[in-house]
Amino acid sequence: MVTAIAATLTTFDRIAKVPATTWWTLAAIIAGIFVVVPLIRKLRQISGIWITFGLFLGVVLLSAHWIYHRTEPAILKPFVDVVAPFFPTKAPPRR
Repeated sequence: MVTAIAATLTTFDRIAKVPATTWWTLAAIIAGIFVVVPLIRKLRQISGIWITFGLFLGVVLLSAHWIYHRTEPAILKPFVDVVAPFFPTKAPPRR
């Protein structure tokens, strides 16, 4: 009976076995919350046209990246296949 109690892991032992990347991810999530909440409060005071412009600019930049590198999600592949010939793309790797 004594060995069974001694063999069980304490809470500290279980926490110590959690990989460090898990703790860094958790810390990043918590830090992100502390950054996003004031940012959302500040965005509520800004005119809607600026938010629309920012979102449009973000979508354009993300689409340009996808077209150039051809890293679009699978669901958008048919659309990018139609649009891509009109824009520059990265040269395929030489073999």
